[in-house]
Amino acid sequence: MRALKLIQHMRANGEQMSRAVIQKIRISERCSQLVLNVTAEEQKQSNLAIVEDLTDWLATENEARIKERYVTLGMRRAQQGVSFTQLFWAVCIAHEYLWE
Repeated sequence: MRALKLIQHMRANGEQMSRAVIQKIRISERCSQLVLNVTAEEQKQSNLAIVEDLTDWLATENEARIKERYVTLGMRRAQQGVSFTQLFWAVCIAHEYLWE
């Protein structure tokens, strides 16, 4: 198991972390299409799932499940008219937030 304290922190603060990432995405010009095409509730649920997935992956390193989740998410966003670039920038924002 990796970084037990990080895993515990993410489990305890996942919802707060998700809200902070959503706020950053919503004000980013690079994610404007995503914000317009994906409801706030769906963004919330997706971000919570991302934090949970990352926490689970850190704890178990089950890459097959994570890969399946993100391929499905990518396909859903494409159906919603969100370009790969917009989705990529949203992921970058989440990545930057986690490093902060």
